[in-house]
Amino acid sequence: MVHYLILCLLFCSGCYQKPQNISSKRTQLHLSLRYDPLTLDPRKNSDPVSCSVINFLYTGLTQLEADGSISLNLADSIEASKGYTKYTFHLKDALWSNGEPITAYDFEYSWKKLLSPSFNSLNAHFLYPIKNAKLAKLGLVSTEEVAIFVEDAKTFYVRLEQPNTYFPKVLAFATCFPIWKNTKDPDDKNNAKVFSGAYILEDWKPNDSILLKKNPYYWNTENILIDTVKLHIVHDEQTILQLYQKNELDCIGSVVSPIPHDLIPHVKNSQEACSSDQAGTTFCFFNIQSFPFNNLNIRKAFYYAINKQELIDHILQNNERKAYGIIPPILKNSKVTKFTPEESLELAKHHLHLGLKELSLSLDDFPSLVFCYYMSDLEKNLALALQSQWKKTLGISVQLEGLEVKSFLDKLYKKNYQFCQMSILAQYFDPMSFLERFVYVDGLKNFSGWENEEYQRLIKTSFNAKSSQERLNLLEAAEAVLMSDLPIAPIYHHKGLYLHHSNLQGVAMNPLGALDYTRCCFH
Repeated sequence: MVHYLILCLLFCSGCYQKPQNISSKRTQLHLSLRYDPLTLDPRKNSDPVSCSVINFLYTGLTQLEADGSISLNLADSIEASKGYTKYTFHLKDALWSNGEPITAYDFEYSWKKLLSPSFNSLNAHFLYPIKNAKLAKLGLVSTEEVAIFVEDAKTFYVRLEQPNTYFPKVLAFATCFPIWKNTKDPDDKNNAKVFSGAYILEDWKPNDSILLKKNPYYWNTENILIDTVKLHIVHDEQTILQLYQKNELDCIGSVVSPIPHDLIPHVKNSQEACSSDQAGTTFCFFNIQSFPFNNLNIRKAFYYAINKQELIDHILQNNERKAYGIIPPILKNSKVTKFTPEESLELAKHHLHLGLKELSLSLDDFPSLVFCYYMSDLEKNLALALQSQWKKTLGISVQLEGLEVKSFLDKLYKKNYQFCQMSILAQYFDPMSFLERFVYVDGLKNFSGWENEEYQRLIKTSFNAKSSQERLNLLEAAEAVLMSDLPIAPIYHHKGLYLHHSNLQGVAMNPLGALDYTRCCFH
């Protein structure tokens, strides 16, 4: 409590004290992570903490910039065929950290290994646009039939199943990064010593810290001005902010190093705070294969009982946007479409009445419910507020279950839950990053178990759209179909917030919420 009061005073508007005695000649950057990365293999990556570390160690063909544009990284140029069914990649003169050239053969090896049936990857679908990629993953064809063709060490091309204008955006995500062909196990920190990114792994003390050292062979190493990066494993959000105040951390924020949500009102207006809209949405996910959420009216009752503005004002407190659809406006050229009416007591009770009637239930007979969530301060407080709103509006008691990330995701992948609190963060800068997970009922990340033929038709048709506007219109029509069935209930769209000391310059947050430190330096 004492620490809380001190921090509040430090960040009060008008009385924020700038850190003292920060060296202007430092070459080591101190950051934090909420937990140890679950993997260092880019192809197996699926969580933001692992992704943040992998982005230091590896790089890919393209990179997402802070303004949402795509720049070239290992690719020197990319050529798309007229119908966007073939992409040719010409590589830079880039080297692995052992001095060997990064070649087209490395991409062929890494991608085909990722697409082999025995390789465990949650994001293999990122390469499914490539002809025969999905069939290979399912074991129906050999990986040699995947349409990846090497012309020479510096050039390769892929043929796609259908036209795809956003494929270069997908390639900016870590899953598509290559690994050195002789790496036996990228997760063996004693042997994984060959990297393509700005840094190499120097040391890793589990549950304590990770030390990264500048990679002298990185293709752009002359513009990397930070020699070493120390990543401290800090689970507690209050401790993260305290370490920042003591100058022991240089930058905090985003999902990997969160700022305590109850202190956001005190820090968001400080001179060291930066905030921007993010391509993320938080939802209530319903398992529609589980009673009673197999009933649409019951789903609607729980959705309309959520007072979104109350959550934004009293829990989130960073001017987030209420969500009326699943796709954040930042992925739709800032367009806001209200697929559902405003939440209301009357609507919630109306649909509850209809649902109970259809299920031949009374409120007294309503089954016990368990609402699960990933354990963090913010998620816990959101879950508690939702529990209170549902009790107040619907008269239904909900039990809460907070879980660690591995246990939580295990429940979702196995669909062993009734309903849950879940955020989707875009993994590439396009609406399909949200929409693709709901195309097929057996999709690995289709946690709701929902499928719809009209939705599938609209998604399929969008690939042959004759203009970008026609494509966006088709994707919005698909979003409308999903929202009419409500397998997930959108609550709010995300806004990113981070703090960095004034002597650290060049930090940037991209629209997916990832912080980029490759252009930063101390002054």
